[in-house]
Formats: sequence, structure tokens, C-alpha cells
Amino acid sequence: MQEDNRLAKFWLQPVNLASSIGFNAKELNQLLGLVREHEALFLELGMTSLTLNAEPIAQSVETSDSDLVVRLTDGRVLSAPLAWSLV
Repeated sequence: MQEDNRLAKFWLQPVNLASSIGFNAKELNQLLGLVREHEALFLELGMTSLTLNAEPIAQSVETSDSDLVVRLTDGRVLSAPLAWSLV
């Protein structure tokens, strides 16, 4: 939860937990698995680290013919192919 100030930061090359606050070991392992699973996408976007809050706040959600784009209030933009939702 955002009010719990839970935060996890991961380095992407190689994927490794940099720091965390408020997540238990099981949650951190799940997050680590997700970061590893999508590492290529993060690197393609030019990211070298990834910080995850427990509940990021979406400012807007948009779609194109191929992507879902979420703009967060902290300035980050997340994008995922719509094809992922068909799996």
C-alpha cells in the first residue's frame, strides 16, 4: 500500500535487488521474477534501474492500435503490448 511506504528498487544489469522497504521475502522474490521476466523490455526502454512502489498512481491510461500506455503522476510512462492481454 502506498501509505505503508513500501518500495523496491532493482538494478537491471544484472538484475539484482538494490534496496527495499516494507516488502516481505516472498513478495520480493515475486517482484524479482517479474523484473527478470521483463528485463529485455526495460533495457529496450533505456532503463538501468527500476523502482517499484506498492501502489503507483495512474494519471492517465491510453491505447493505440498495439499498446496500452499508463502515465504515472511521478512522470514515469509504462507501456505494454495489447497482445499480452490476450494470453
